[in-house]
Amino acid sequence: MPEAIDHYNHKRDDNRLDNLYLSSYALNNKNQGMRKDNNSDFTGVNWHKSSGKWCAQIMVNKKKEWLGTYELKSDAIEARMEANVLYGFHENHGIKL
Repeated sequence: MPEAIDHYNHKRDDNRLDNLYLSSYALNNKNQGMRKDNNSDFTGVNWHKSSGKWCAQIMVNKKKEWLGTYELKSDAIEARMEANVLYGFHENHGIKL
């Protein structure tokens, strides 16, 4: 399996040994920061305009997994947080950089 060097704190210029770890590319993708175009302030949660509800989803093994639609944003976030644990995402995944 190919390997990559990843940064625990997402700061690419922080190359202290205690901030680096050897990772597979698949695992490295589970420790990405929040995308700049995110408008919900939580990775994998977005407002679905036509339904008027919050949606939660997660990408696993290059496949989008639908986690559901929710009246409350907090419920969608909870579903995504549970999926992060279930699929082994890093605790820093999706944090705002």
